[in-house]
Amino acid sequence: MSKEKQLYKELYSIDSKYGHHDWSAPKRRTEVLEHIKLKPESVLDVGCGSNHLCSVLKEKGIKKCVGVDFASPQADVMADATDMPFSDQSYDLIICSDVLEHITEDNIDNCLTEFCRVGKRIYAKIALFPDVRKDGIDLHPCVKPPPWWIEKFKKFYKNIEFNCKPGSLGLIYKGIRCSHIKLVGEKI
Repeated sequence: MSKEKQLYKELYSIDSKYGHHDWSAPKRRTEVLEHIKLKPESVLDVGCGSNHLCSVLKEKGIKKCVGVDFASPQADVMADATDMPFSDQSYDLIICSDVLEHITEDNIDNCLTEFCRVGKRIYAKIALFPDVRKDGIDLHPCVKPPPWWIEKFKKFYKNIEFNCKPGSLGLIYKGIRCSHIKLVGEKI
């Protein structure tokens, strides 16, 4: 088992709330509506954590939603984002919210290649700030500026829409401190 997988398995075992986002909370409701507005026939939530997003999307009428995570016991499928056990183009929309910053830089292309193999479109939200634990381990090893992410995505996706979410943490982009970048695109 990789040291990253072991670390996240430990996080899930000692903190029952780790990986849980309340997708019905007001601050997340806008993002859920953005997912629904894309009218996906099927969704694969990569890095699903507690898998709550799929529950909410199913309640909103998206019948096929599967959560995959390499360490969360609440995932529908446990698999690494670079090697998922799904057929080519088996999902209309890949959602990865607060996931890619957890991947090492040398594995980003592998993840995006796999996302393109499995899905037709992507909705990615990426944190732009470090997450250093008390023991010094940074859970966000791939904090990069928005232009870096945009160029990465252009290798794999077309019709890319992006925006930066202002926040008190994060990187300065075009004079605004951005806590997250959101990228939506279609497979080339």
